[in-house]
Amino acid sequence: MALYKISFSLALTHNIYNLSSLFLHPSRTNTFLSFHFSRP
Repeated sequence: MALYKISFSLALTHNIYNLSSLFLHPSRTNTFLSFHFSRP
């Protein structure tokens, strides 16, 4: 059970790190958004 908690918290911090890196690099976010919304 503890191992599951640790892996869950690791995944959560990894997702937070990815989101923060997206916000810290606006150009990457803009290209991602433009690519996401340019698709029909």
